[in-house]
Amino acid sequence: KLYEIQQSFKKQILSAVPKNTPLEVHRYHTFYTLQKVLARTFKQTKKFLGDEKFGRLAESFIEKSPPSNPYLCLYGKEFPNFLEEPLLTDLARLEWCLQESLNAYIHSENDFPVKLAQINPEDFERLTFVLNPSIRLFKSVYNFEPLFTKDFLDSEDYVVGKFYFLCKAKELKAFVHALSENHGIFLEALERGGSLKNAYEQAMSCNENFNLPETLAYHFREKSFVDFKFEKI
Repeated sequence: KLYEIQQSFKKQILSAVPKNTPLEVHRYHTFYTLQKVLARTFKQTKKFLGDEKFGRLAESFIEKSPPSNPYLCLYGKEFPNFLEEPLLTDLARLEWCLQESLNAYIHSENDFPVKLAQINPEDFERLTFVLNPSIRLFKSVYNFEPLFTKDFLDSEDYVVGKFYFLCKAKELKAFVHALSENHGIFLEALERGGSLKNAYEQAMSCNENFNLPETLAYHFREKSFVDFKFEKI
């Protein structure tokens, strides 16, 4: 049967094949393509590891976790879990968030501010905001911000603490922005479906100088929210 033939061919391609045979050519092109996909998605992880080490890890990952569908932009989700070092795992997860942002549906409707202006101000604190589908909020114990602004950093350069990053797609590109802790806590509460009041209180518990109007104005300009609901009482 065709399916059985295809599965047999796949199994042979992913295993060691005899040299100087047609199968070796297929294996080379398969692994070459998939390594390019991983290298494009995990650019900073590759930079950190170096070409040779990244190549070995990528090849091993491909052998154990080949694509499950033809959409290569979705390939690599499990790659961060394949890395044993926590720092590298978090870095790769952050880069996967960027990849998800890039491939997510970008909401472009502009009726959100109009709808928001029509609600009763007394109900404002009960609002729960719906984040733009292209946004990914990432939390880590490592500060990765310098790696995206400098050519290279050693593991010793990473400060350990509590850091938040916002990944968002804009004009067919994905960007990562470092957030202050209270700003990250605020968005995290909204992402979980918390009300504006609840998110504000959590941010204030971290830093009493948290500026709610300024934060909301920023996200309204950036179209970070696409809709709102009311918290159930």
